[in-house]
Amino acid sequence: MRADFGGMRMTTYSATLDDNPNNWTRPSIAAGDLFIVNGLGGNDTLSAASDGSFEAHAGDGDDVIRAYGRGVNVVFGDAGDDQIFGGNYDAGPADTLNGGDGDDVIGVLSSKAIAIRGDAGNDYISNGSTGSDSIDGGAGRDWIVYAASGSDGVGVSLTTGGFSGANAAGDSIVGVEGASGTNFADTLEGGSAANALMGLNGADLLRGLGGNDILIGGSIANFAELWLDGVSWQAAIGPTSDDGAADTLEGGEGADTLIGGLGGDRLDGGGGVDLVSYADSTSGVTVNLATGAASGGTAEGDVLIGVENLQGTASADVLTGNAGANKIEGLSGADALSGGGGVDSLYGGDGADTLDGGTGADRLYGGAGADTYYIDDVGDVIGGEAAGVEIDLVYASVSYTLGTTLENLTLTGLAANGVGNAAANVIVGTKYANTLSGLGGDDTLSGGAGADTVLGGAGADSLDGGAGLDTASYAGATGNVVANLTTPSLNSGEAAGDVYVSIENLTGGKYLDTLTGGKYANVLDGGARADTLYGMAGADTLLGGDGDDTLSGGAGVDLLTGGAGRDVFVFDQSLGATNADVISDFSTVYDLVQLDDAVFRGLTAGTALAAGQFQAGAGLAAATEADDRIIYDTTSGSLFFDRDGLGGVAAVKFATLASAPTTLSASDFVVA
Repeated sequence: MRADFGGMRMTTYSATLDDNPNNWTRPSIAAGDLFIVNGLGGNDTLSAASDGSFEAHAGDGDDVIRAYGRGVNVVFGDAGDDQIFGGNYDAGPADTLNGGDGDDVIGVLSSKAIAIRGDAGNDYISNGSTGSDSIDGGAGRDWIVYAASGSDGVGVSLTTGGFSGANAAGDSIVGVEGASGTNFADTLEGGSAANALMGLNGADLLRGLGGNDILIGGSIANFAELWLDGVSWQAAIGPTSDDGAADTLEGGEGADTLIGGLGGDRLDGGGGVDLVSYADSTSGVTVNLATGAASGGTAEGDVLIGVENLQGTASADVLTGNAGANKIEGLSGADALSGGGGVDSLYGGDGADTLDGGTGADRLYGGAGADTYYIDDVGDVIGGEAAGVEIDLVYASVSYTLGTTLENLTLTGLAANGVGNAAANVIVGTKYANTLSGLGGDDTLSGGAGADTVLGGAGADSLDGGAGLDTASYAGATGNVVANLTTPSLNSGEAAGDVYVSIENLTGGKYLDTLTGGKYANVLDGGARADTLYGMAGADTLLGGDGDDTLSGGAGVDLLTGGAGRDVFVFDQSLGATNADVISDFSTVYDLVQLDDAVFRGLTAGTALAAGQFQAGAGLAAATEADDRIIYDTTSGSLFFDRDGLGGVAAVKFATLASAPTTLSASDFVVA
């Protein structure tokens, strides 16, 4: 079609493509003519150069449009994630590039003014035009970059929409949320919304102002994923180099993310809860929020101000919080994370990490790897561990119970109690008195110094009391227990398989227990029900507890306390001053003294003591009649055995009844 405008004649050409992918190049036309192309469907490539004007309607599909004509270029990307490139260095009227729907890339190299409309979607605009351009990002999160052109830095304000310097001079902008600078010193400023600013090379100044911003002094490869969770133009972000210049990043208000890149950067979070990330560093970093100092990797020389949260690298990092509430992420690598004061959250990530929340009720998540935790507050919580994968260790300065996915525990300081779980735990006490409980599994419990109590629980446990008078306790047993300090191979119930090291005392539970001591002084406590206690050698203390108990002190001067119930006190050791036991609570109503006929010769096993064989009196210490055998001093409570009555052999003391009951009689004795 040819039109005549006052002597100026213009011919309009048109082409309509099909729905298949097309690779179409505009034919040559005269300088004053116009060619209109309609792409329809398909992923089309539409190109125009040389003389004449060009109008493209890309239609559906992910299209590539190159509008380099010397006339007026007007492009409509329409639907799809399109790539639109336009402009030229010939003087002339302004071009208009419209992205349409989808996440579009719009790139311009031109000396004339360009109107760019991102329209819907998350668009990427690369402006290399030296003209005074009008840019409207439209809906979505849109990005503008000036890195591809110019010879000095730019000033970009997403608040006022004003630009200055290099190719940005004279430009106006609305509806754009993110910007990156040039290879020179740039000043990039956000607004009240959530913005993202990337300085690239040069010593840049980045200000986030309001909103939850992301500020990057240099550049990172995965930026689009960080800001937009992945878009089609991620690879088009532009140069990923970082010359290491010292950048200044000011987050302002809002929860900002600051990434300084290489160089000694000043990272000021401003108001809000802000994050400094070194995730893009290829080597480990050391960062301290309390002092603001940083070193190693891309953190070298950085200064941190007003920052609450930290993110490390894939290597081994040392990250330290401050007095506030911090979130610290180690990511991969063997990291050392310290919360400092406040209620902190530490995330070790992969690798053998060390996590110390510091003061405050902290949350510690070690992640994969053999992690080490330091617990100093009863409100500290450990989470995020996978059961049975690696062996984790907890150091606790307060009483602590291992979670189901933790393995080992070492108490420190004044911590009193340590409790395991169903796994095989290693639990170590302090130099003070501790109570260590293994629960299920084949546990190793080491009390250290102090009077410790160790409860192995179910499983074949190694119980080491260490220095001090220590107790192996079966108070929580779910059935009868046989525990033998002399011959542990005879153990049964929850004591089966247990090994004793430096254990002096035993405690039973609420079932029928048999407890046997060793060659030193032991305390055997039967607990509830009818228990049998054997002191063996040494000056032992036997406590029957509730129930009808049998107590045998063995060799040595033992203290026997039957407790409630009908108790039997057994005397089956050779007689003498070194074997004279004390019964603290003998009851003539309920209790019995059992005499072994092999020791108390002349008495008949299986019979009660005959009335004539018992003699009692104040101060009495020897027989008064020929058939007297058991002599009882009602004043002191002492019991003697006189083997031949009025014969020439002196009576031998074998026990003392501490309460000196006056009603003691022959019926309180039985011979076995």
